[in-house]
Amino acid sequence: MGATLGIIGSIAGMIANPFSIFGLISAIVALVMGLRLRRTKRELETFIHTKAPVNLEIGLDSMMKYFRIQGVLIILAIVFVLITLIAVIVMGAAFNFNFDFYNT
Repeated sequence: MGATLGIIGSIAGMIANPFSIFGLISAIVALVMGLRLRRTKRELETFIHTKAPVNLEIGLDSMMKYFRIQGVLIILAIVFVLITLIAVIVMGAAFNFNFDFYNT
């Protein structure tokens, strides 16, 4: 399911905005994450049926990589939000200074 949604998101992103590097990057990341979840599901289902510990290890390793990617994305989102807030505060202060300068 995750890989399917990643593929659909990739196609929709490329159709909606074909020249955006950010759209392409987000589509690739969604696709990779969907493939990770798909592999995890396949390995865990195999473990359930065969009880082979190697399948559990591969599945959990794949899940670990998925959550690592997710953690990096969350950290990047927080950093971008902080940069945006700082830019808004600086621009607001500069805009306010310009109004004060011309009003006196």
